[in-house]
Amino acid sequence: MIDHSPEANFFPADKLVKSAVKPDQNYQRPQDRLYLKRSKGSPVSLENNYLGFSVFLVLSGPSLNNLDLSLLDKTKAFSFGVNNSWSIYKPTFWTCMDGPEKFISSGWKDPRIMKLVPDKKQGDNLRTKVEGRFKELKTKTSDCPNTFYYKRNLEFDPTTFLTEGSVNWGQTGNSQDLLGIAGCRSVMLAAIRLCYYLGFRTINLLGCDFKMEEGKQNYAFPQERVKSSVLGNNNTYQGLVKRFHGLLPHFNNHGLKIYNCNKESQLGVFPYRSYEESIKEFELSIPDIEDTSSWYDKENKIRTVRRNGKRNRK
Repeated sequence: MIDHSPEANFFPADKLVKSAVKPDQNYQRPQDRLYLKRSKGSPVSLENNYLGFSVFLVLSGPSLNNLDLSLLDKTKAFSFGVNNSWSIYKPTFWTCMDGPEKFISSGWKDPRIMKLVPDKKQGDNLRTKVEGRFKELKTKTSDCPNTFYYKRNLEFDPTTFLTEGSVNWGQTGNSQDLLGIAGCRSVMLAAIRLCYYLGFRTINLLGCDFKMEEGKQNYAFPQERVKSSVLGNNNTYQGLVKRFHGLLPHFNNHGLKIYNCNKESQLGVFPYRSYEESIKEFELSIPDIEDTSSWYDKENKIRTVRRNGKRNRK
């Protein structure tokens, strides 16, 4: 719990760093750190900007429609969306792995959403849908507001997943990772890595169903899946379960906690915590607004005096 009492520091960032693996032990060289980049711009770092706070990872399972997502807006909670889940809820942050033509253009054009995108996608065009027909737009992802790029990789290693200088999203199909798993690429892996990079140390999973059924509604939004796609996604889920088991001790070592807010989810690696409880936990991390009277008055100005060689605020 974050301590907002007058005697406490604003935020126990030092305590968080000490309780996890120290950053200097994770990176051999500055160029090995993960950086973001604007199109045709210099690298920027948003590392640990939100250190220690919680975030809601908005996935695309149909259980997402069972939640009162207005609570995220009411509490102004941080949220991180993937793929077309932003058609259901507009998140604070968002990422994808596939080409931008697969995701609705209104999300790309929305300046309120910070889009974190693989760097190979910056020259790709968007598309829209008019009267049931797709139309390619001249707009590229690099033209979109609030968009940053990162490097990604396909060499899954649970020991370096949270600290390497690029974002992993699985393994190539013709090679096995350290756990003996080939393929199983997923935007969920990338989203978790980016949440950690931004500093979030508690991730609440929304819409994390981890199952598909032929002929059923398998997304929170309209999207059909053929039999082969259903089979492929279910196989990916099975591989991800094994990967998350392999990642769990490393998440624990780095102070990263993940909760699944879907009690019926097929992903049982992470403990269940209700959506409402997770919302409450976020609310408690935000300080109450103080009484604003007399803050501008000179007679109430805080003076600093020295006692026993130490500076004391009075």
